[in-house]
Amino acid sequence: MRTNSLAGGVSATGMPRASWPSGFIDRAKAAAETQVDMGTSARMCVFCNDFCGVAADVISDAANESASVYVPHICDNRVPGWVVPGVRAVLVSYDGDDETMLRILNDLLSRGCEVVCISSEGRITASCRDAGGVVFPIPSDVDEAEAPWFVMGLLSAMVQSSGLFDASLMLRDALRSAEASRDDLEGQVADVANELSGGVVAAYSTSDIRASSRYWRRIIGSARSDISFFGELPEFDHNELVGWSDPNVHAPELRLLVIRGEVRSGLVTEILRCMLEVLEENGRHAIVADLGSGDSMTKNIRAMALALMVAEALEEAY
Repeated sequence: MRTNSLAGGVSATGMPRASWPSGFIDRAKAAAETQVDMGTSARMCVFCNDFCGVAADVISDAANESASVYVPHICDNRVPGWVVPGVRAVLVSYDGDDETMLRILNDLLSRGCEVVCISSEGRITASCRDAGGVVFPIPSDVDEAEAPWFVMGLLSAMVQSSGLFDASLMLRDALRSAEASRDDLEGQVADVANELSGGVVAAYSTSDIRASSRYWRRIIGSARSDISFFGELPEFDHNELVGWSDPNVHAPELRLLVIRGEVRSGLVTEILRCMLEVLEENGRHAIVADLGSGDSMTKNIRAMALALMVAEALEEAY
């Protein structure tokens, strides 16, 4: 994974200091300003089964919270029956020759759907162009680590151009807000990285920022060349809570990360408080990444920026 260079030095915990991921944020900013003119559309869905799917989740989270329509992200390699003419289908793939995405593209075209492709140059973009679809190439200088940020910006521009909701404006505001909270986020890097080091990470985020835990799973797993897991809160059922409360003598290296910010639901806040309290009482320490207040897009961006910095600190330490 390519990241920005270190600012240098080490923290009080002994963890290397990590630099602010300005390159990633700049990718999203620039892509969000892309001129998109495809006309309005009442419905849109996104197909993606690789790392760029995080970008689709960010947009979907924002739509769930702020829009009157859903923008679903479909990642199970199927084309649902409700995807018919009248639904704008956006197909995203970092690999321009991915066989599964080619099959999905052909299925969408056979149904007569309007198809938009975001992909590296390859058979996907060629097939889409040949069929009269709209293509937005992923530039060759955008590597796999940067791709979700580029796609996030481009998707936000598409959603706004389609008249669904002001996703591009929201993203640009979220990026500015993340930069304004830079000190708070940087202040958490050393402690979070230190507590996650040497362990297998399971990242959980609240339902309004589902994209966050998926992003942390990939970024931290890549940084440590290790497996990692992710989940959604407050979906801790009784059995899962009991499992985390167990001493887990066969897996002492498990690290539980809770990614959270201020949420609108008082019930969710109380569930999280009780969950953390129960876990602490049963000897399972939960590491908390605090994103502060803001809408879902703002909190997702902050979470992603923090993940990159924590990953960089872990890479430098090991």
